[in-house]
Amino acid sequence: MTKKNKPSGKKIMRSFFLDKKQLERLNRLSATTRVPMAVYIRDGLELVLNKHEREMKKMRVKSYN
Repeated sequence: MTKKNKPSGKKIMRSFFLDKKQLERLNRLSATTRVPMAVYIRDGLELVLNKHEREMKKMRVKSYN
């Protein structure tokens, strides 16, 4: 996690569903690296949000041309 993506400190609990295979892979990764699953989930969510925010910015620029 970069300084830019540094956690704000306060966390809000949310629940969601994972496929069985996703959970198995996440458990294996977490056990191997000793990094909590929540860290990987937050990092992954940050990647997806950044990607889609960039796409939205491009769409806004194109719509004005």
